[in-house]
Parts: sequence; C-alpha cells; structure tokens
Amino acid sequence: MSKIHTQYRIYAYGHRSRCLKDFATVIDDTEKKKWKATHEYCLSIATAAWRLYQQLKGEQYFSSLHKVKGEMVNGQKQVFADGVPDGIVFPMISALSRFVENNRGMSELKIPPRFPWKTLFGQAEMLFKTTAAHNPQTMGKDPDCYIALNGVMEMYFAARKTS
Repeated sequence: MSKIHTQYRIYAYGHRSRCLKDFATVIDDTEKKKWKATHEYCLSIATAAWRLYQQLKGEQYFSSLHKVKGEMVNGQKQVFADGVPDGIVFPMISALSRFVENNRGMSELKIPPRFPWKTLFGQAEMLFKTTAAHNPQTMGKDPDCYIALNGVMEMYFAARKTS
C-alpha cells in the first residue's frame, strides 16, 4: 500500500469535520442518486463498523498504555468503555476493513472467529510506542502506522492462502 493510497485512510481521523460533512452529503443526497453506491455502502456497514469501533475503544489489551483511560481495580487498570484514544483505534479499523465483503449487494464486516486479535493489538501497541512516540494524535495521522497495520492484515491473508 502506498502512502498516497493511505492518505484516504487517514482522512477519517485527520480531517474529522470534513469527513463528517462529506458523510452528511452522501446520506442526504439520495434523491439525486449521485452517491447511491456510497450511500448504500454506508448504510449496510454502519452497524458493524460502530460495534467494532466500540469494541476497540474499550479493549483491555491496551490497559498498560499511559494514554488509555481507565481505573485501577485490584491493582490493575480496567480500560473504560471509551478509554482507548481514536488515534490508536482508527489505524486498526483501517486494517480490519480488509474483512469487508460484498454479499448480495450488501457490504458486511466478516472477521473470522479465530482471528488473532492479540497479534493485531501487539503490533498497534508497538507502533504507538515507537513510530508514534506514545502520542495517539501522531498515530492517527501517520501513514506509516496505517501501512504497518495493513501489512499485518496482508500477512494474515497470505498465511490463510498457504494453509
């Protein structure tokens, strides 16, 4: 994946207000049919994408990171439901978008039940600590973080083909 292609993936995080405005245009423009395919995609994937976002926002794996919000319970940090910063979450969602499939004209997010979540989380944690220098804002805007996590997904799919 090139850095130019990755700029589109960073758009949702790096240009949130413009992204939201564009989304509103797509959703509201159904009468003119200019964005019909995009409109249908957004509606078909929205629920699954929102659930994935919520899952990642509260992921306990990231409890050791200082920028993750949580509370101490029995000597261990319990991550709040919205405790993982968006800058960490968005690159993972970008990578997991590789699991979007078209099924009878509807887009579906189909993450396999045996997906190695800890591998993805470990890579995201490493990128957060190294490439992003412990800064969620940097991670959410750095193409290298997106490229690396998408590379993890490419390895996953390559390994599945050879097994």
